[in-house]
Amino acid sequence: RLRKIGFNRLWQAIERVFQKIDYFIYEIKDFAPRCQISFNYEISDTRADFDRLMKTKTRRELQASVLFLREELGEGRVELDQGGPRNSNRISRKCAKISSYEDDRIEIQENLDSPALLTLNETFVQEWSASIDGKNIAVLPGYGFLRTIQVPAGPVRIVFQYSLKHLIPAFYLSLGTMLVCLTLLGILFALSLGISKIDSY
Repeated sequence: RLRKIGFNRLWQAIERVFQKIDYFIYEIKDFAPRCQISFNYEISDTRADFDRLMKTKTRRELQASVLFLREELGEGRVELDQGGPRNSNRISRKCAKISSYEDDRIEIQENLDSPALLTLNETFVQEWSASIDGKNIAVLPGYGFLRTIQVPAGPVRIVFQYSLKHLIPAFYLSLGTMLVCLTLLGILFALSLGISKIDSY
């Protein structure tokens, strides 16, 4: 209908808004891969110690061992203690395959011969969750700002998913407030009609 009315440009703009865009994954393969596998980790007890290690370690040393700050780990500290990879002799490598990359979902295929840490070279925020073969796992702040997860041995399908879970309660609260306001307005309107009818008599 928009075409018939003559709003061709508006129609084209609407089409472009909903058009699926192909993503290109930019990375420097040997220097900073988009997705990296490491077989060791370190945990710093203080911010000063963490900052010192980040500044003094070489790039290869940092890639070989993921660095964490204890206060930022939360429950992930327990998970690392229970089954975190500890093999300082293994060299880090890039992930096997990023099979899907979208603005709110990233899928990775991996096959490891031993447990490891997978670090996605993207900013860590609470809204990103992760799962391995459908089972939710903790996302840890590797190096203080990158998304890092523990990956078991064997072939696995890893999915990073973005969702605004913390906004759901706010949405229902706003919806409830709006319904209360509409109800009160309806009551006030009904009362005003009743008063006007009384006055007319």
